[in-house]
Amino acid sequence: MKISKLYTTDLHDAGSEVEVLDDQGAKTGLFITVVGVDSTVFRAQAKKQQRAYIESLRGKKDFDDEAFATDSLVAATIGWRGTDEKFTKKLCKELYTQAPYIKDQIDLFNTYKGTCPGIFAIFDEDSANLLINRHNLQKCLPLIDIEEISSVDMNIFHNYKYGAHPVSPNVILPQHENDLLIFHGFKTPEFEEALNKEYLQTVLFQDDFLVKFKDNKFWWVKNSFLVDKNIQPIVRFEVLYKNQVIYTLSNQPIWDYWAFYIEDFEVSSGYYDMRIVEEESNRIIYKNTIKI
Repeated sequence: MKISKLYTTDLHDAGSEVEVLDDQGAKTGLFITVVGVDSTVFRAQAKKQQRAYIESLRGKKDFDDEAFATDSLVAATIGWRGTDEKFTKKLCKELYTQAPYIKDQIDLFNTYKGTCPGIFAIFDEDSANLLINRHNLQKCLPLIDIEEISSVDMNIFHNYKYGAHPVSPNVILPQHENDLLIFHGFKTPEFEEALNKEYLQTVLFQDDFLVKFKDNKFWWVKNSFLVDKNIQPIVRFEVLYKNQVIYTLSNQPIWDYWAFYIEDFEVSSGYYDMRIVEEESNRIIYKNTIKI
């Protein structure tokens, strides 16, 4: 391979074009050409922005990063087609200012063109849907929409049939519930207070019980008096291996004893989930994982 094949400056100087979508996600027929982030223009603009930011700090002046971002994108835009109006920097800046959703499209394109698709590692489902619709992202990973449920049963999800279960159809899911990462948006202080009263008092934290496997016994040992907990008095203790319940200790009064165990069996090496479930409601109130 020749080293010159790794060069990007000339390619980015030439620019690439992208078709603009309207605010409803429909194609407009307007194609805008922008130089790349490795281009001479873009790099010079980045240095200019950096100097201006440093000067604003020294002079204790406000730095309008939004205006500078717009100016940088205008500088990186070198033409368009699909309209009778001739391209000028003035008209380009007017377009980006009066139609910020177009500026966002161009900015995203210029930043990520030629890259492999990314993944929302953490997302709020509403924000994800807004992004998909706003930028007309036709090709993306399937989204899972888990409604308000207290138990994540991976068997239900993997055997999903379009109907009553609270999960979107045609999704590809991890094999284990511990592999799910669900984020439902930033919450207000009022929500946090309600969460503490209505939810956190009805479940057990991982440090409320110490769990271990010792002398061929699975142990759940209290590490708290649970005085602030509003849970049902009769529970069952479950051990799961590869997402399947393999041992159960049922109808146990959680308030009456300090330690609980399941004994007299041998196990294979691997990860085991140890749960506590309310008998009457069948609600999982505690789960931890140990490695044997």
